[in-house]
Amino acid sequence: MVSRTALRDARLSLGRVVESGVVRELAMRRAGLRTVPGWIGALAGLELLDLGENALGAVPDAICDLPALSRLFLHGNGLMAVPDALGRLARLTVLDLGHNLLTSLPDGIGGLDALEVLYLGDNQLGSLPAAIARLRRLRYLGLAQNRLDVLPEAVTELSELVELRLAGNGLRALPPSIGGLGRLRELDLRDNALTSLPDEIGGLGSMRALDLRANLLTSLPESVGGLRNLVKLDLRWNTLAVLPEPARRLAEAGCVVWL
Repeated sequence: MVSRTALRDARLSLGRVVESGVVRELAMRRAGLRTVPGWIGALAGLELLDLGENALGAVPDAICDLPALSRLFLHGNGLMAVPDALGRLARLTVLDLGHNLLTSLPDGIGGLDALEVLYLGDNQLGSLPAAIARLRRLRYLGLAQNRLDVLPEAVTELSELVELRLAGNGLRALPPSIGGLGRLRELDLRDNALTSLPDEIGGLGSMRALDLRANLLTSLPESVGGLRNLVKLDLRWNTLAVLPEPARRLAEAGCVVWL
């Protein structure tokens, strides 16, 4: 890996980095960057690029044409937008855009066919483009601390999802289609405004951890009691006077239930 320290200390010259053609990883986190050096666009073999916690303000065009890039970290950069061209990164498997100022995502994000991990936590997203449903390999989606009052239907089409994090969004409802996420193992719904859950949530047969803390729930649908793989159900800080019958059945089956 080539680090900002190695470059700063002149152990590697920029010319050697660019001309070698063998650089696979470049880490420049917390480097005080406001712009990205143009020579990064010449690193055709680059697979990992970490530009997290800088002050870029915008995604550099040069990044969008790195043909081998598979992991990209742009968290904590004050980004207000993401270019449509980012969707050209066909080999990207991990994308971290968390802790920015994003209010929307471009349709081009649907072009990231290989994407498996998408972290968007701590932004200002009030909606998601329908194109996100095209991310058929996505296994992890982090959307905590945004402004989604309703879960977009497109998310429920991500059939390979294993982990979905939605804490702190002000969600008022979940669509019935959430029951189609048959591979989902962890669902974090903490700190929202849910007053009820759809009966279809019982279709999440692979679910192992369901976090419902700090909502406005007064009951649970009977179908929750059929989540036989559930090992953790957290119901604290709702308006449940007693343990709901579905939760009691789960507890009797060995699930750890918090009320």
